[in-house]
Amino acid sequence: MRVIVVGGTGTIGSAVVAALSGRHEVVAVGRNRGAVQVDLASPDSIRTMFRSVGKFDAVISAAGQA
Repeated sequence: MRVIVVGGTGTIGSAVVAALSGRHEVVAVGRNRGAVQVDLASPDSIRTMFRSVGKFDAVISAAGQA
């Protein structure tokens, strides 16, 4: 299964990525780091993220303010 983890470079998100990586293809998305970067306050950035990632089966959001 291909899973996008938004906030995948933070404390909780990186634990989610680690837990899923052995069984699934995981795309870690972060504000400044990760396979893909996204500004969640920008609809254009979100659209670009989805175009960049391509097809996926699930999205997990662990994004938040630090």
